[in-house]
Amino acid sequence: MSVDETSALLEETRDDDARARWRLGRWAVVVGGAFAVVEVAAAAREGGLGAWRGVRGKLLPRTPRNSERAGAGGPLRRVTLYDHCMDDATKLEGVRRDFWTTGREGARVVRHNFGAGDFFSYEKGIPLERRMIDDGLYAWTLETRDFDWEYGFALGNVAGKQYYDIGSVAERAPLAREDNFGCVQRYGKYFNRVVTNEIDPVNISYVFGSCLRECPPGYKDYSMVPKPVSGELPSIATDPTASVDLGDSPDARLVIPSSVMFLADTKNKDVGINPHLRTGLQKDTTFAESKNAVRWIVGGIDYWRMYLKMAKIEIYLENGRAKVRFISQTRHTLGPNKGYPYRSKGNKDWRVGDRYVDGCTNVFCDPMQYDLSTLYGDSGNTKMTQYIIKSILYRSLKLGDSAPTLHRLTTGIQSEPNCAVEACTTAQRQSTHFLEGTWSTGAYKERTLFPAGKWGPDVDVRRLTITSGVLCSTGQNMGHCMFAIARAFDPGSSGWKGYTGPTKTRKQYILASLVGAGWKLARVEVFVDGGALKIKALDTVLDHYRLASDHDAVTGDGVLADISAKYRLPAKTDKLMRTGALDNWLNTNGQKMGVGGVYYELAGSMVPSLVGLDQVVPLDVENQQ
Repeated sequence: MSVDETSALLEETRDDDARARWRLGRWAVVVGGAFAVVEVAAAAREGGLGAWRGVRGKLLPRTPRNSERAGAGGPLRRVTLYDHCMDDATKLEGVRRDFWTTGREGARVVRHNFGAGDFFSYEKGIPLERRMIDDGLYAWTLETRDFDWEYGFALGNVAGKQYYDIGSVAERAPLAREDNFGCVQRYGKYFNRVVTNEIDPVNISYVFGSCLRECPPGYKDYSMVPKPVSGELPSIATDPTASVDLGDSPDARLVIPSSVMFLADTKNKDVGINPHLRTGLQKDTTFAESKNAVRWIVGGIDYWRMYLKMAKIEIYLENGRAKVRFISQTRHTLGPNKGYPYRSKGNKDWRVGDRYVDGCTNVFCDPMQYDLSTLYGDSGNTKMTQYIIKSILYRSLKLGDSAPTLHRLTTGIQSEPNCAVEACTTAQRQSTHFLEGTWSTGAYKERTLFPAGKWGPDVDVRRLTITSGVLCSTGQNMGHCMFAIARAFDPGSSGWKGYTGPTKTRKQYILASLVGAGWKLARVEVFVDGGALKIKALDTVLDHYRLASDHDAVTGDGVLADISAKYRLPAKTDKLMRTGALDNWLNTNGQKMGVGGVYYELAGSMVPSLVGLDQVVPLDVENQQ
């Protein structure tokens, strides 16, 4: 019988079993005396669970006094439930139930009040509210007078499933484990929390699925902290069997890459990559992923804009370690009438010896806007072998962690206006607008990512992580859009233009692309407005201290370089190249630059490891003094 079938069967029998255990418990209480002790002790031995010996030496809880009964005249109980520091066994049980695959929707106190007829139904449970009790630390809280006897906690997810921490051994309920016997009452085969067993029945606090009243001392959340960037995976031409270790992992699907450095053994137009690219990945949807293996496709567009260059990689398990290897590499020739939107432009390019290049233009130079899984299998592709990846930026989650969901904002910000800023008509903006920054007004200045009430109970912008974006400019990169890495903006110790760092309502990012004359940088902000999650563009900067071709794959890596420092103090140059801030996104000298797309993750819930700035330590790769 499958897990789903078992779950369904347990749901069908829950009400009958609940009534049966209540009859046993009630009968034991009513008869009292030695017989009651014998009856409960016999029940404790059922199923070989002789380790249960009552709660603090008591085999039976006392019944609630009249003054303790639920209702308007009952005591006010303050309840706190922590769900970010659950033990591994509780998380693993949630995996077995397929509970963590969608975000958490809520939590409830499920109850059986003394003498009442409802037995722990989720529908009649008491909803808890999600509140921040410390910076970045969220818990479920409640003040209520509406339960007085048997109870437990149940989490609910977006898919409509519930996960109870009370129940039986057969249900694999967390509180039916022997290590939790110290805080639960047993009736027959069921294990529940009981109000009259509580040390402080008006201040009830627990970690979901355990007897701990708060997170363990010294507990630190690392669930959303990126791992140190990976080593280099050599090209297939160099070593076709090479792999790179990504650390311990129980499941390949829990290793989630967000960007890679993509380069080659050569800068040749047809078989190499010029320049090296910090670029993104898409999951290979043609591959049947499993616990043991998952495949991703790296895609990049370099100065030779007629090609989309791709590499298929596999993250797999070997002796409890996650590793990554190449499966294959290919090159797709971009063009019209191939089943995807496309626009091209030809021009001489000084970066490739003034050769004429006819290839993608505008946002069609963004490799992540294409369906890489489909294009990878195109029959007209050319096999490649000389691509290299290194410095993979990735997270390695644990079973039960709420994996982030991937999103994109490209619709409605597809390109910059094909007109001077001051002369743009409303129609032109509506047809080609993008995130335009402070020179724009109204709908063209910001976008709504999620309406109020549609992005989960933790209304905290730090749940969102921008992984990459797209920069567009008529005056930069020959007028072609540029894929850009995203990093959280560090405003420095004294702050920057009123911004002092991430909070629950506001976080800023730098989008950075190293192309041609140097770094192109844009600052954006995600913020809460009336409960909705929004994004807006702020300003842009050019740092043309060093040509892109003068950087290597370390000094030219936006993940390792201190991008925030480049933004705050763009380097001076003696070259005849524009540098410094582009205030208010003006079109002066053709330097206007805007955001033509954003790619981001949204964590299922707010956890402490999302507080603060990015965890990757930047390298001091340039002396800009």
